[in-house]
This record gives sequence, structure tokens and C-alpha cells, in this order.
Amino acid sequence: MVFCFVVMPIDKSWISKPRNTIEYANGLNEFLEFAFGHANGIVIKCLCSKCGFKKWQTRDVVQEQLTCSTFPQNYQTWYMHGEGLSRNEFVAVTSVHVIEDFIYRIS
Repeated sequence: MVFCFVVMPIDKSWISKPRNTIEYANGLNEFLEFAFGHANGIVIKCLCSKCGFKKWQTRDVVQEQLTCSTFPQNYQTWYMHGEGLSRNEFVAVTSVHVIEDFIYRIS
């Protein structure tokens, strides 16, 4: 018996929609589900213009900040949030970012 799995691409058309639309709100929620589903804890790198992928934030903070400011238009492959990586690769990438953050804070 052979199993075949089809991976559906993630709809990202909402990224270019105005923030006050239902499409943007639904898309943002799907992004958050995806990102926190791949997270190794209760925080992810916040991608709002204020945090710029440098600060770790909770879901509520990321949602609020991406509702008040736009989702980065050029962030089409969510590699910093688990897209395109195996679970082990994502944990390794996340660990590197934690170490980089630590070094940045103590320097």
C-alpha cells in the first residue's frame, strides 16, 4: 500500500489586504495558528515593524501589533516561523536565534 500526501500551499493573499478586512483578520489568525503550532514554547519572533523579528512575543502581543501595523509584504516564506522546515530543522533555527538574542543583550 502506498500513501500519497498532498501539501496544500498556504494562502497568503490576505497579506496585501487592508488590515480592517475580514480576509486580513482571518489570514492573520491562520498565520498565528501556523507559527505557534511550530513554536517551541509560548512566544515567537514578532514580525511587526516595531519588533522587526528581533523580539520574542506572545500570541496576543503579535496579533495586536500585526493588527495595528502591516504584515511584512516581503515575508512570503515563513521560514522564521516553521514553513519549509522539518521539526528538527525548525528547532535548530529557533535555538540559533535564541543564542543570537542572548549575545545581543549581553553585548
